[in-house]
Amino acid sequence: MNAHYTKLAESIIHFALSRSESASELAHPGLRGRAREIFARDLLTPFLSPNIGVCTGIVVDSRGGSSRQIDIIIYDKTLIPSLMFTGEEGIVPIESVLATVEVKSTLTRDEVKKSIQNAHSVKTLDAHFAEVMPETPQKSSPVCCVFSFSSDTKPDKELIRLEEVVSEVNQEVNNAIYVPLSGVCVANTSFTRCVKIENRDRPVPSFRTTTENAAMEFMVFLIDQVSIMERQRSKMLIYHYFLG
Repeated sequence: MNAHYTKLAESIIHFALSRSESASELAHPGLRGRAREIFARDLLTPFLSPNIGVCTGIVVDSRGGSSRQIDIIIYDKTLIPSLMFTGEEGIVPIESVLATVEVKSTLTRDEVKKSIQNAHSVKTLDAHFAEVMPETPQKSSPVCCVFSFSSDTKPDKELIRLEEVVSEVNQEVNNAIYVPLSGVCVANTSFTRCVKIENRDRPVPSFRTTTENAAMEFMVFLIDQVSIMERQRSKMLIYHYFLG
């Protein structure tokens, strides 16, 4: 651990959480958008390398599939031509997506379910990994997470609620996703993350909840996962989006 980096990161996180608390006092329809803006600009962007982009929008595949509207899409700028991206709101090819984050002002059961459904819509897209220089034979799907500035339940209940809603959503869809959300963070209160998946045929995920320095734990987890995904993707061909 480096004390200088830790102190700097803590100050960035504290500033973002303070801004969110001030914004939450202003009850208006744009609060959700404000929470997303604070997370993306003040909390996430300072931790990302220059070749990683952030936008809101939808994720698409080359077969015409598309996700639901996603709050935060984290993508590799080197894997997407400028003509396929339109600015802060994008239509991003699944092959370039490294992670997604749903941002909530307050996390409720309904918001957990929406986040799981959004993650499911991303993870079921058909990624076509045609690489120039293959790094890994099998690619992982984007890491999907939730970040909320507050919650209507206690930290020790977040995992129970998450598991219940994942099971509920899987009963409603054709293709079950056993880990639609790899991490759920509630400000600096709690961070629940997937730490292991056992049994490939019928996955049984194991989760762990942290209540100390939760926001820092979440940011470290997210950035490390983005780095792993970036390495997996390498340099890819996207001819299948234009030529079939």
